[in-house]
Amino acid sequence: MLLRLIKPLFLTIFLLIFYQSKGQKYSNEFLKIGAHASSMGLGNAVISSVTEGQAGYWNPAGLASGEYARQISAMHAEYFSGIANFDQASLAFKIDEVSGLAFNYIRFGIDNIPNTMQLIDPSGQINYANVTGFSSVDQAFLLSYGKAFGFDEVRFGATAKIIRRVAGNFAESWGFGIDIGAQQQLEKFGWGIVIRDVTSTFNAWKFNLKQYQEVLQSTGNNIPVSSIEITRPSIIGGLNYPITITEDITLKPEANITLTTDGRRNTLLKTKFFSLDPSFGITTSISDIVFIRGGLNTFQQVLNNDLKNTFSVQPSLGIGFKYNGIALDYALTNVGSGTQNQYSNYISLTINLNAK
Repeated sequence: MLLRLIKPLFLTIFLLIFYQSKGQKYSNEFLKIGAHASSMGLGNAVISSVTEGQAGYWNPAGLASGEYARQISAMHAEYFSGIANFDQASLAFKIDEVSGLAFNYIRFGIDNIPNTMQLIDPSGQINYANVTGFSSVDQAFLLSYGKAFGFDEVRFGATAKIIRRVAGNFAESWGFGIDIGAQQQLEKFGWGIVIRDVTSTFNAWKFNLKQYQEVLQSTGNNIPVSSIEITRPSIIGGLNYPITITEDITLKPEANITLTTDGRRNTLLKTKFFSLDPSFGITTSISDIVFIRGGLNTFQQVLNNDLKNTFSVQPSLGIGFKYNGIALDYALTNVGSGTQNQYSNYISLTINLNAK
């Protein structure tokens, strides 16, 4: 039964790799940052093991497992010394023993950006009173469902996502996409796979630049009215291998690999048609109360100060505490990226209501 399910899955992957369509590279990238501090501390290598509310973002199949009845969770992080704020919240319900439902909200925003389009008034004088502020905000609303089936307890799930992006009063867009995923935890190992934007995700943009038409034309800029942004499918696969050290201490290493289909990216392996980006994470669990995490991801070549390519990898660290249905998690990412402004701290709080 399982083999009959895997065959069409690999056929779908093959078609996605070689399927040709117009699309933008790095589209809707805010949805690829991650969610929840526990996962960020693992270098985002969680596709085969993620469960409960955050599974709605990573792999909706994970909603079918986990010891929760109703769960709420929230995360906050800041980028570039507080210039950008990244927030995520989830609400999850276990429908029955084999299925679950979750809602996730994600916001990445930069607020109080100076608008200097009218800094110089019609008389040619600089007038700072004309400088106003605006926000550039990317938001996503995710509704996810996961269910386990009898054959080998394979879990399947799907996520429908609505994307709202706004840049002040200059531009706005609405988008819609679908993710699908599967998971299975066997006796010695577990596997998982997710296809994001499986049908491609379309963002319809509308621009409102009439009030700045004179300024833009005088500086040689084109004035768009509308456009369509297309996010190509991507595929993430993962394997985990639980290891029991003692009765109270366990390890769970996991390896993931992300395949993007929007062309050549700066990743470990890239071709004209697709790019591959691995990630690795490991969790040390102590009495199922204390969790110590570490991860590696974003393997790429970067230019150093001598304008020479050097190999770069992004490590992540994390720690978590869970007791009586309440979990507090912390993660530090971008360690050693080159400047201290690249450090990002993630904090998450999760509360299980009526925990089983």
